[in-house]
Amino acid sequence: MKYFNEGNILKKLILEYKEMSQKGTVCFFEGTAFLDIMLYFENQGNIEEAIEVCDLASTQHLSTMEFYFHKGRLLLEIDKLEIALENIEKALSLSPNNLEANFLYVEILIELKDFINVSTHLDKMNTNLSKDEKSHLYFLQSKMYERKGDFPNMFFSLREALLENSDNPIMLNKIWLAAEISGLYEESAEFHLKLIEENPYSYLAWYNLGQAYFCLEKYEESAEAFEYVFIINKQFDIAYRDGAEALIMANKYDKALEVYEELLGICEADSDVYAKIGLCQEHLGEREIAKVYYLKSLEKNASNSMALFRMGECYMIEEKWSVAIKYYNKAIKADSNREDYVIAIAQAYSKNKNTQQAKIFFEKATEMAPELTEHWTAYASFLMKLGNNEEAFFILDEAENYTLDTEVLYCKVACLFAMSKRKEALKTLTQALQKNPSLLESLFVLIPELEQDSEVKALIKIFCS
Repeated sequence: MKYFNEGNILKKLILEYKEMSQKGTVCFFEGTAFLDIMLYFENQGNIEEAIEVCDLASTQHLSTMEFYFHKGRLLLEIDKLEIALENIEKALSLSPNNLEANFLYVEILIELKDFINVSTHLDKMNTNLSKDEKSHLYFLQSKMYERKGDFPNMFFSLREALLENSDNPIMLNKIWLAAEISGLYEESAEFHLKLIEENPYSYLAWYNLGQAYFCLEKYEESAEAFEYVFIINKQFDIAYRDGAEALIMANKYDKALEVYEELLGICEADSDVYAKIGLCQEHLGEREIAKVYYLKSLEKNASNSMALFRMGECYMIEEKWSVAIKYYNKAIKADSNREDYVIAIAQAYSKNKNTQQAKIFFEKATEMAPELTEHWTAYASFLMKLGNNEEAFFILDEAENYTLDTEVLYCKVACLFAMSKRKEALKTLTQALQKNPSLLESLFVLIPELEQDSEVKALIKIFCS
């Protein structure tokens, strides 16, 4: 819309208009002159003045729809929807078939949430349109669905829009939003593959394909799609980050490091990148190098919870319990909603012989994520090591209110044996073996000597032979 010449003629025109306005009298201007003046004020950010120009122009050019159109457009920008609608209706009364005015009319109706009239008007318009015009019509339909919160239909409308115009960056960005919210990952992957066949150099189509594959847990395919993104557009740094993340999820840590190295060639590393590099090094067995990168991450952002947590994990492996606890505490302070941080510090306190603190954090972990069996069994195992077998059994009883995992039963078996309730233990073991014999090893982790128990061996023979 903002296409005027900033030359001497325009400057003279603006000066003349301003002088006349200050005197309260404006002589006749050609319509094109009014348009130049209006666009000048709009580009200056002076929307109110641009609207005044439209008002004046429409009094001098009564049968010209353009000034009502532009006034409506400007009023939409400043959210004066009802007056905007009135002006577009005037514009359409002068030029009913003007496509731009019809599209703008629909946009205003969408903002007013008059969805019935939006649908009716779009249906009327959907004839004899060019590919670009049809694409814009479907795009407006998608905006209606977005405002309604109907994200599946938003996705399908954008799909139709992109079939008419496959390289529109706004629509390519929005279609992934719709796919992500509505969970249409398969449909998104299928569509973007088709789009890429038509336009193999669309880096945004490749990016959306990578996102869809990632959500489908097809991590290697996802990483490959992201690689095409930064081959086509070397400066699109988010693709390097997402590609490396996909490789981490695929356990391809060496390849992820290569991608991070490429990323560092185009931009400066932030705290998250250093933390991820540290994670890759840690998984590759380079714990000391990993710690260097975690510390670099913390130099950039002292509250990076992942880097703090991974430092704690490194020191747990080194059996430096107090140092691990220090980092876990900082991680929890940075992000108090992560139950994996809480269970980790509980284990660290347990190793450090701080029974009271360990118990507090084990209990907190089960409260934060009661559906996770491993938190309950870890808590029960901790209590059993202290000789608190009855309390451990009570905890496991509570666990069964939240999880039906058979591992809870095996843990109960261990408790019952530890409490010398052999008959009940064997009965419970029978139930556990009937449900899931593959989890039997969890029992022997808790009480290794049961592996040689004759009655236990007999039951195993019955259910596992």
